[in-house]
Amino acid sequence: MNALLTKPWARIALVALVAGGAWWAFQKVYLGPRRLIEADIRTAQDAITRLKTQLSEERELTRRRAAVGAGLLGSELDIVSARFRDGLTRVGSTAGLDKVIVEHGQPVEVMSPVLDAKGVSVELKRALRRQPDFQVLRGSIRGTGTLEQAVAAIGMLQDQPWVHRIDAFSLRPIGKERDRFDLRVDVATIYAPALASKADQGAPQLTPASAEHESTWRAIASRNLFRAPTGGPGEAGPSVVIAAAPAEGQATPAPAPRAFAPYEDWRLAGVASGRGGLSALFVNLRTGDRLTVLRGGQVLDAVLVDGAGELAVVEIAGEKFDVSVGSTLAARKPKG
Repeated sequence: MNALLTKPWARIALVALVAGGAWWAFQKVYLGPRRLIEADIRTAQDAITRLKTQLSEERELTRRRAAVGAGLLGSELDIVSARFRDGLTRVGSTAGLDKVIVEHGQPVEVMSPVLDAKGVSVELKRALRRQPDFQVLRGSIRGTGTLEQAVAAIGMLQDQPWVHRIDAFSLRPIGKERDRFDLRVDVATIYAPALASKADQGAPQLTPASAEHESTWRAIASRNLFRAPTGGPGEAGPSVVIAAAPAEGQATPAPAPRAFAPYEDWRLAGVASGRGGLSALFVNLRTGDRLTVLRGGQVLDAVLVDGAGELAVVEIAGEKFDVSVGSTLAARKPKG
């Protein structure tokens, strides 16, 4: 054996054998376990990152749920009904309306919009059908007052956190002088016991109209848009009509073909933007009709697409035009 080790190739082989054994032992005892530990660490770090993301999303969802709950009138239907009526009555009284009448119906269930979405699993849709997302309590407020009082009431309703939607409104001048108006506003509030704040906050406090809404209704009231139609001072004026955009998923109805649309009959009286979105008020100079158009609604074949301040943007036959407050559709100017 000793004689064998004296040979150079034998010594080299022995060194290689020892080195190989040492490397195998190093891999087995150290590097292998280390790789497993590092893989476990990476897995744990990925799990921590996912949990942090989920917690962040959950906190944001909790914050949003709390914000929605703070704008609800309560978790019990009889309390919600009483507060809804009381709040609407106080809005009318604060605005100065006379003969205020408030009504509302029964809550209507609103199901999740995911039920109409494509690509959603049958199991998820089945679970969502078990209960509605929330319920909607619709009501109305009616009263009589000056134009300033009537539009002030609409402005106040827009800024109440518990009035979640204004569905429609109508203004009708009464009397020979047409200095007083019958007002009706249809509104809706959300009834969702699961989201309502746990703490009983009592009757809703009235929120003053914002500066933006106040400036809008004061501008409308100062322009005397509801002057008597040409039919004579003894006739009742026309009602305001709301022209809304088509519901999501429905095609915009094609306007009736006209050789020459009577654009000169319709004058832009005002542009407003608030919680309910963009709207523009048009007055028919020939008949006295008033038409409130929401974004996507139309007058003749002119579709309201944008607007701000004293300017509305309408689209006719695929081309956009600017219409200034006080001018008719016939005086529109090509945009840009």
